[in-house]
Amino acid sequence: MLLLVFPFKFCLKFIKNKNCNINAIDLKYLQLIKIAIDRANHLAFWKNVCLVSSFTARWMLQRRKIKSQLSIGVAHDDDKKIIAHAWIKVNNFEIVKKGLDYKKLFHV
Repeated sequence: MLLLVFPFKFCLKFIKNKNCNINAIDLKYLQLIKIAIDRANHLAFWKNVCLVSSFTARWMLQRRKIKSQLSIGVAHDDDKKIIAHAWIKVNNFEIVKKGLDYKKLFHV
């Protein structure tokens, strides 16, 4: 709902790593967060699932004071059309998978 109501710039400010000081976290705990995000995706009725999933994961991680990296990148598909993707990871564990070889535009 945040992405539907507020401008994108405001949404990015809302999900910055504030007061996130936990760097080392149990892998099983991160897997539970990933499963929760994947289950919620089945309820989504919009197209940009990766962006919504990344924002949701970031918010969940912030509430638990876990530091993460949200990245947004672009790539070209087979028809040379530009496709965008958002992914999030904690250390080396991807909560929302990167997938293809996207050129990273920025990360928060």
